[in-house]
Amino acid sequence: MDFTLKPAALSAKARYERERADVIDALAEQVQRARATEDCFGLIGQQAGFFTGYDDMVSKVEENIRKAAEFLRTAADRLDDSTETYTAVDQGFAEMFSKGAEGSGA
Repeated sequence: MDFTLKPAALSAKARYERERADVIDALAEQVQRARATEDCFGLIGQQAGFFTGYDDMVSKVEENIRKAAEFLRTAADRLDDSTETYTAVDQGFAEMFSKGAEGSGA
């Protein structure tokens, strides 16, 4: 098994997640266009509360879409943090081993 971690791959995945979040945000904007006015349901629709139900549904869909985009951005931030941490640790090990090699006369 190969457990080699490639910082560039983590950074690429973070960029991809941000791009996906942008696409999902655009979808939320499309959902905004699905909003309607109360009078489009007519008098019976108003009396039956169709508009309220419809408007609530559109609001919930938009809210969930925005939550999905935020989740992807958070995942991207965590990937970036992991990349920074891994790179720092990897560089630390490389320096430690090179100093050890110098000290041993190798």
